[in-house]
Amino acid sequence: MQKLIPIATLTLVLAALLIKLPTRTIVDAASHREAPLISQDPLADNTDVYAFVSPDRPDTVTILANYIPFEEPSGGPGYFRFDPHVLYEIKIDNTGDGEEDVAYQFRFKNTIANPDTFLIHRGPGVLGVDSDAQISSLNDPDYNLKQTYSVVRKVRKSGTTFESTVLGTNLISPPPHIGTGATPNYADLALAAINTIGDGIKVFAGQRDEAFYIDLGAIFDRFELRTLGVPSGLGAPRDATQGYNVHTIALQIPKRQLTNNGEDVNISTAPNAVIGIYASASRRKFTVLRGGRGAPETAGPWVQVSRMGNPLVNELFVPLKNRDRWNATDPAAESQFRDTEIVTPEVPAGLDVLYGTNTAGSGILVRALKPFPTANRTDLELVLFKGIPVNPITGPNYTTVIGSDISKVAYADLLRLNMGISPDAAGSGSSLLLNNDSGVRRLGLLGGDMAGFPNGRRLTDDAVDIFLRAAAAGTPFSSLLFPDFVGANGDPNQAPNNALSDGVDQNAEGYLVVKNHPVGGVQSKPHEFVAP
Repeated sequence: MQKLIPIATLTLVLAALLIKLPTRTIVDAASHREAPLISQDPLADNTDVYAFVSPDRPDTVTILANYIPFEEPSGGPGYFRFDPHVLYEIKIDNTGDGEEDVAYQFRFKNTIANPDTFLIHRGPGVLGVDSDAQISSLNDPDYNLKQTYSVVRKVRKSGTTFESTVLGTNLISPPPHIGTGATPNYADLALAAINTIGDGIKVFAGQRDEAFYIDLGAIFDRFELRTLGVPSGLGAPRDATQGYNVHTIALQIPKRQLTNNGEDVNISTAPNAVIGIYASASRRKFTVLRGGRGAPETAGPWVQVSRMGNPLVNELFVPLKNRDRWNATDPAAESQFRDTEIVTPEVPAGLDVLYGTNTAGSGILVRALKPFPTANRTDLELVLFKGIPVNPITGPNYTTVIGSDISKVAYADLLRLNMGISPDAAGSGSSLLLNNDSGVRRLGLLGGDMAGFPNGRRLTDDAVDIFLRAAAAGTPFSSLLFPDFVGANGDPNQAPNNALSDGVDQNAEGYLVVKNHPVGGVQSKPHEFVAP
């Protein structure tokens, strides 16, 4: 696992970078186990979406959609894979109305060559004679439970009318990384699963290492950040997703196929420069179980059960009463959640109560932050739901508003990407990914890198630290958007507010293609045992 892959293949297999896995069930609802219903349906659980201008092919955009959180690599013999009963989609809004104008649909199919074995890596024949129970290529007869998929591109023509084009059929997804015996040359299997389809589009769908990093235990245990040392005795920060896999759908698409006029993007302020991206998973409305007589039967229209645009929105901004409904709602209908998501967000208020800022009763953990607004957080609203217009802080060439006119865009949770901003805006984008950079650029715009979140989202972008600092108004936008509050309380854009961190600042496995293949089942060791 030390050879380098040519840069031409870097971005797409980066697309194959991220992944997770749990157990199985069914029903409504995205992100990592964030809503009641989707936590019971991991194969449809959309965990993360990434989108960035490709460093190796700057005329293209790489989009990654991850599903199936916390995949334990040794979880066989029925290893994790995409669900044939789920419609997986990546959707692009290029007009600003919150509705998809371009969509890529993925359907998967399982084929069993030898039903007389419990192994997914033993084809027909005599074990040890005709079968070595080892998958050495995607067409190896021992790839017993093979998963293939189709890709359909849909483009809106007018109103609700779409034109559909089949881009690929019977594309082979690599097997799960079983281990050194069954899948000894996994890198070769994964690279062979990269396909060129349509007009210059590259695609991959399969298992990858989980690239998202977070001290999940500390974040959801009352934001008790180990970096602040309270309460004491928690030990060093730890990446809760380290050692787990996910399943990734990766696309690398020419920009002109994503714009609202079919033309390339010339400058960052052009009306066609910004697109909004989200991914979703849908199930048929009806499922019938026939008690041991074959697979479930499904019927009826597709019903969305999971969606994902910006990171952590449903996890951190949506109350329990709305989470399942949020997952079933299109971004265009997002405004119904505005009062609970932004006007009175829970995260800033929770930080206030825990760490002591604005009120005499604050400070359960007795760590005073600088006072910051906890209501009407229009800064978060711009980042997540409207887009950042041209302004004096980010300058005349930076915007994430779809179509350039913020008064005309829908209120919608979309991951907004300005395709006119170079991936090398702050240096080599390829180097950033290859070197697993944990420096200031992982903070995206807050780290001075316009090519990072909230302008799209790269694999290296530290969404957790960015959100923590933004929630405590530790950003340059505080004085611009909250002049009255800042005037009375001082600018919260200073330490410790603008230095908050969960202490996990990179994916330990790295992002280079050969490093980011999924963890194998035999090698699996997601976590050391921690005594209660």
